[in-house]
Amino acid sequence: MTRRSPYPRAPPPHEFTWERARSGQRRRRAGSQVRTTRTAQPALLGLLDRLSNTPARVITDLHETLVENDLALALLGKSPAQRGPAASFVYRWFTDPRARERYPQEDHPHHSRVFVAHLQAAAARRGRDAEVAKMVAALRRRSEEFAALWDTHDVAVRRMDHKKIVHPMLGVIALDCYNLLSEDGRQRLLWFTAQPGSPGAEQLKLLSVLGTQELSVTEGMAPERSSASAMTRPRLPGSPSTHRSAPSPGRG
Repeated sequence: MTRRSPYPRAPPPHEFTWERARSGQRRRRAGSQVRTTRTAQPALLGLLDRLSNTPARVITDLHETLVENDLALALLGKSPAQRGPAASFVYRWFTDPRARERYPQEDHPHHSRVFVAHLQAAAARRGRDAEVAKMVAALRRRSEEFAALWDTHDVAVRRMDHKKIVHPMLGVIALDCYNLLSEDGRQRLLWFTAQPGSPGAEQLKLLSVLGTQELSVTEGMAPERSSASAMTRPRLPGSPSTHRSAPSPGRG
């Protein structure tokens, strides 16, 4: 019996070409910028502006997205507008199965360990911080996996990691993920790259042309993504960089 992969198949060259990618630009509309209640530090914003051909975003030490460029949005999907602990990707990772959809299932245990070690580091750095305490307490109640990992007391801040991202149209993209922390450790610039000449590098080039397209649930997207009305205009490689703030709580 033939086993089918649960992840989208990367189209072969004769099915998916640069010309086909560019032809999709006419069907996409520009998205509007939305302010967030928190602001990214100017130094990290300045670096983000220079990463015109690289998926990048600025996040907090609790993995709340503050601002991101269009390629990060296309690669990782839209960050939902949430209040409280749910604004953190770490919190959603352990409480909402949809948060894991863009990562191969075999990589989930590794990411879980990394996220908990990051949160341990944030808790140690912040001391008696009510925001961290509230998140940890909520996660311990809702996730046995988190509770077991938290009790190991592993503390780490990874500045480089290998990641595989499941893209709805391009399939699994193997990338290197880097983190640059601010001086106080409260924020970090996160960006993705691939070795020159690798399949991941070619997929990133295609991603810069595709941008964020409106896709149906049958193409592997969550319902909230398929119904999105605001799309990001694609950017050809080498064109000026743009970035968008994460959605404010209570707004779409």
